[in-house]
Amino acid sequence: DAFSFGEGGYFVAGGGADIWGAADGFQFVYQQFTGAFDMITRVESLSGPNTWTKAAVMVRESLEPGSRNSCVLVTRTAGQNLYNMQWRDVTDAASAAKAGAERFSPVLYPNAWIRLVRENADSNELKCYIIKEGTTWELYHTYTLPDATEGLLPGTVYVGMAVTSHDNNADVALAEAIF
Repeated sequence: DAFSFGEGGYFVAGGGADIWGAADGFQFVYQQFTGAFDMITRVESLSGPNTWTKAAVMVRESLEPGSRNSCVLVTRTAGQNLYNMQWRDVTDAASAAKAGAERFSPVLYPNAWIRLVRENADSNELKCYIIKEGTTWELYHTYTLPDATEGLLPGTVYVGMAVTSHDNNADVALAEAIF
């Protein structure tokens, strides 16, 4: 479920097994963008049933579970409590992420600012930024999806806010994020 409130704020709740592996299970509030994009959001809060419950800004090639994608994410305070960037290079293949030592912690709720940028529509280069302190964006990671196997990301992609509980059981509480 998702709904907007106030001046551009969104409440997004979702279950799903995870944004990881060879197929994703999550709630996605998105728009299609053609060309370059610069998606910025502040995650005010995140709650959920698992230490790997996630809220993210994501770009996806398609809405299929195994789509190539990349995202900058935060996990909940009572969980992993970190910022990370992850991706899936090949459709229906495994996901990958920055190594544990490269992850930044703690998440600065209610000011967990995250940003994902594609500067050029003819490139698979994605830049992710976070604000560690104050108001200055810091480049956290630059990632280039390899185009040797599947080519460039299409000119029109899906970009938005993603939430996963990291637990697909029906009797488990949903993850809830305020963006």
